[in-house]
Amino acid sequence: MTINIILAFISQTLGLLIGAVFAEDFTSAVYAAALITAPLLLFCGFLVPFGDMPQYLHPISYISWFRYTMEAIVIAMYGFDRCETNNMTLANSTAVPLQTMPNMNKMLQLAEYLNENDMMGEALWMLNQGIIDQLKTGGSLVIKFFELADHIFWPDICILLAFMITLRFMGYYFLLWKVNRNK
Repeated sequence: MTINIILAFISQTLGLLIGAVFAEDFTSAVYAAALITAPLLLFCGFLVPFGDMPQYLHPISYISWFRYTMEAIVIAMYGFDRCETNNMTLANSTAVPLQTMPNMNKMLQLAEYLNENDMMGEALWMLNQGIIDQLKTGGSLVIKFFELADHIFWPDICILLAFMITLRFMGYYFLLWKVNRNK
């Protein structure tokens, strides 16, 4: 919830800053807000993971506060050993109730059977090898997909707070400059 509150403050501050810059022309302010936020949203790492992004787009990703927000939210939800149990051990364990992992044992047995005996099964095994490997090692598939780690949670929060403070000061000094210029 704290991450969302910080994002709301950053968004509000950006809106006030854009409103101050384009105080005389409302239409320009609307277009400027869209032109600023669209690239930041596109390159935050949610639509295209950071590791799959071309190298020349990385600087845009680093200046996007949406990136740090997305990382912090994903880590808060799936990180910090919330999913650290070995899924294969859980699937093969008799102590785990069936409601917890329905049909996991059957799915793994079917995958093994298809892998050993059937050409289509080999194709399916090849297509899903990455997911099966991740199930064997345990941990959160979401954290692994986005290539995140728990240790970047607090730096992400600090970066978001720095964005919020920096944008607030920029807005304040821009308004101060604009008022003094009009005197």
